[in-house]
Amino acid sequence: MSRNARIAVLVGGVAVIIAALVIVLATNGDDTTKNDKLDATIVVSKGQPQGGLQHLTVKKGGTVDLAVKSDIADEVHVHGYDIEKPVKAGGTVAFHFKADMDGVFEVEVHKPTDTQIAALEVQP
Repeated sequence: MSRNARIAVLVGGVAVIIAALVIVLATNGDDTTKNDKLDATIVVSKGQPQGGLQHLTVKKGGTVDLAVKSDIADEVHVHGYDIEKPVKAGGTVAFHFKADMDGVFEVEVHKPTDTQIAALEVQP
């Protein structure tokens, strides 16, 4: 292989590495649109979340759209934001709010016992 051919291969390899770095940094860097909106539904059966405790994540300043379906009449409470709403047996209750406080907040149902159904993490 001639000297010029080796240089061409080296330059091409460096170009591929730089392109890969640009792509990785662009997709894994500070992506301000990631998790700006949370849209989730939790199904509660006999006072327990189906599939276990849900972990929900949204960035501070984003919006939360959360629906809770319950087979029994209950109250759903988003702690920290102090939003509490009743849900009828077999019904769905919807929450829509701006995630303006960061931290981890419990979402729970109150009947038959106080049971946490989700952890809402609002990231700074």
